[in-house]
Amino acid sequence: MGRTFSTIALCSLLSALGAARGWARSAQDTVAVGRVEPVAQEDLETLPRQVAERVVEFYNSQRTIRLHGRTFIPDGRRLDGDVAILGGPVELGGRVAGDLVVINGDVNLRPTASVDGDLTVVGGRATVAEGARVQGEIVSYTSVLVVERSGDRLVLVSVDERRRRRGRLFEFPVYGLGASDFLVTAGTYNRVEGLPISLGPRIVTGGSNPLRAEFLGIYRTVSGFSLGREDLGYLARARQYAGGRRSFWLEASFHSRIEPIESWGVSDLETALSTFFLHRDYRDHYERRGFGVAAAWAEEDGPASLRLEYRDERHASVAVRDSSDDPWTLSKNDEPFRPNPRIHGGDLRSLLLALTYDTRNDRSQPWTGWWVRASYEVALGGDLSGREPDFQHLFVDLRRYNRVSPSAGLDFRVVTGGRLGGSFLPAQRQHALGAEGSLPGYQRFEFDCGVRDGGPLAPIGFVPGYGCERVFLFQAQYRGSPRFRISWGGESDEPGPDRFRLRLEPALVIFYDAGAAWNGEGFLDHLTDTRNWVADVGVGVDFGGPGVYVALPLRKGAKGSNLFVRLSRRL
Repeated sequence: MGRTFSTIALCSLLSALGAARGWARSAQDTVAVGRVEPVAQEDLETLPRQVAERVVEFYNSQRTIRLHGRTFIPDGRRLDGDVAILGGPVELGGRVAGDLVVINGDVNLRPTASVDGDLTVVGGRATVAEGARVQGEIVSYTSVLVVERSGDRLVLVSVDERRRRRGRLFEFPVYGLGASDFLVTAGTYNRVEGLPISLGPRIVTGGSNPLRAEFLGIYRTVSGFSLGREDLGYLARARQYAGGRRSFWLEASFHSRIEPIESWGVSDLETALSTFFLHRDYRDHYERRGFGVAAAWAEEDGPASLRLEYRDERHASVAVRDSSDDPWTLSKNDEPFRPNPRIHGGDLRSLLLALTYDTRNDRSQPWTGWWVRASYEVALGGDLSGREPDFQHLFVDLRRYNRVSPSAGLDFRVVTGGRLGGSFLPAQRQHALGAEGSLPGYQRFEFDCGVRDGGPLAPIGFVPGYGCERVFLFQAQYRGSPRFRISWGGESDEPGPDRFRLRLEPALVIFYDAGAAWNGEGFLDHLTDTRNWVADVGVGVDFGGPGVYVALPLRKGAKGSNLFVRLSRRL
């Protein structure tokens, strides 16, 4: 937060009390230097709003390392970066290489403790032993900061809400009549549907175990107003919560939707804009029609969720329309899109188990933590292109984010999927590698086990096929973010007509990708032979999400490079 933050905080406190004498008694006396025992203190009546907002902003920053509750940082332990601790007490014997903020808790600095930046305590007191070192300023307020947690972030509670809560001895639950609305949403723009628009009523009942139901019709704009059955879909879904905490629910759905075969490579926004602006659809699609029933659990304010679902569906291939009916695009609109491949159509009954685990400190710009998405599907019967499905399919997307300095991280990702058992894997469960979402040094679907070697797949005249039965991808990247600040009109952070401040935080990204896609032999047998791998390296600049990159293929005989733009982080 820096020295400027502390100066503003002290000035705001002085203004709130109206006298320097009150500031000295209530702020400075809350810090005991050279003593282990806490000293008597007097609570401030009101914490300055500006200070509270800055503390919350500091906690919510993607650069901040967040800890909760009773915390002990032993001698010799070092935390690289700014640290915010919600709750306490806090015992610090090691080193914080940045600013330290403690919210609603006491902090005790041992003789071996070291803080490279400022120490700020809100809703508690700071005790600093002889020998402890704080390079910046020490500021402490005894007024409690009233906040609520919203996901991974803190939200300030208003003064009016705080007074309302203080005036009640008991807080009784309120059971309303629920709510309803008419929902209109747009899906991902693609070459098969155009822009899919979903519209219909949604109802949520009141109580601690509400029922949530939605009935949506889906209109696919690819044909304009010349509607046929293929231009319409639907989704009717009901979810009943149980247990009183909305952490467990039962769900049933009836649907007719067009979905991508694979969606893990690039985001929905990226593929939609690429289709509309560049006439380049990164995905292939198929239709799912049928019903499903599921039981799901999500840990309250926790990282884990689990879902078990039974599906009874009919799958069908979908074709790209003639060039005259293609969805409109900003460029190359007179050229036809590439065909959509055929899948193994027919009936499929299956059981799906899905797991997610997320400990990232920030979902959009993570610096630390795990993110795991895994699914395991077992075919229970049916008929797909004249064959009874008996496959077992596993898919895992595992990512680890590691902060190696206050402004740099080293991140890793492993994606693997494919058939574990059974006689064949239908096309809609196959995998392929190539292009920006996986191996950016190579072309789209370049590694698809030869499915496209005979030319572009047409919706008729070719056997069903999308890619390979098994795939494995490893990605690693270094991301460093030096800070640049440009300002005119003085050093103050306060806005004003004669002051302007611009803060740039571009990140240098260096990455390496290696992968393999194949049929036949098992995972270990194939991956232990290095000749089966392909790889690329690259470098880019990340502007807090959007970035520009260049990738070079490392396969023998490969030529050229790929310059590309991403709208979200690669990992």
